[in-house]
Amino acid sequence: MAGETDPLAIEQPPLSSEDLPAELPGELIAPEVAALEVPPELVAQSLGEYVRAWGARIRGGDPGVLPVILGLAIIAVLFQIVSPGNVFLSAGNLVNLFQQSAVFMVLGMAEIFVLLLGEIDLSTGYVAGLAGVIGVQLVQPVTTNFPWWVAIMAALLACAVIGAAQGTLVARLRLPSFVVTLGGNLIFNGVMLWALLFGPFSGYPTLGDQTNPHVLYQLM
Repeated sequence: MAGETDPLAIEQPPLSSEDLPAELPGELIAPEVAALEVPPELVAQSLGEYVRAWGARIRGGDPGVLPVILGLAIIAVLFQIVSPGNVFLSAGNLVNLFQQSAVFMVLGMAEIFVLLLGEIDLSTGYVAGLAGVIGVQLVQPVTTNFPWWVAIMAALLACAVIGAAQGTLVARLRLPSFVVTLGGNLIFNGVMLWALLFGPFSGYPTLGDQTNPHVLYQLM
């Protein structure tokens, strides 16, 4: 009858992530099981819940990025103490540090997404250098004289094509990203040096013979 339960039915315990097979082709994971894999900080509804979840994770032995933050804070304090005039944390010096590290921060942010996928990209530096050379080649007033936005779009397009080519080799052909990007690192280094031979550039007479490498860094 309706509302009656089968006395012979066995109550199944709730599933956990450990009870699932390694692969579930064509199947969906129950929402309650998928929720087990979500860190509590991501589902926190308030700042207090986030702080409590973060504290519980630290007490459980997973400090996350806390050691990195503390290490940077200690380094900044030490540099502030030993720097002449205690100017390390001054506004002018911090702006100078950000200007010098802007290129590396942008490249680092691009590398993060690759590392999150369990891969690596060793060609990032020379791809960025090649993009800088392409951009400065296109804005030469005597030869090409393209608008600045065309040079930027061409540099971004070159990076996109290179990334798509290397990504296809890794994702479709299953080649190791270490091998693919290491080869790309050597190839694009050579292409960048070859493109530099088309100098000298307007305003940078020694860039083409590679005696002024810091200019290329600024152009990146």
